[in-house]
Amino acid sequence: KMAVFWYEKAAGHGFAPSQNNLGIRYEKGWGVEPNLPKAIVLYQQAADQGHPGGVKNLNYCIQKGWVTKEEEELTSQREKREEKKKMMKSIAVIPASSKSTSNLSNSMTDIRKKTVT
Repeated sequence: KMAVFWYEKAAGHGFAPSQNNLGIRYEKGWGVEPNLPKAIVLYQQAADQGHPGGVKNLNYCIQKGWVTKEEEELTSQREKREEKKKMMKSIAVIPASSKSTSNLSNSMTDIRKKTVT
């Protein structure tokens, strides 16, 4: 019962591991009355933050057919957001140094001079 108390507190503050662990307790009825819809919401919250356990448990619920079509669509949207985040992280942005910027500027000036003459 104490574990559930602390999981509730931490989950309420958005702590993904606690959301997942509390979801497990509601799914299995460990220390609480079983409540599958509440477990699924908690798994979704953890999964939305990228918590591996939340993702795994939510996918398990989908495979079992416990998740509604609307909840499944939300999961699909989350997966698309995660893919987009991964793609954006993989794009490296190299800041231009002042030296390389001035070299580029000088090169452009040289090209313009050659074109004009």
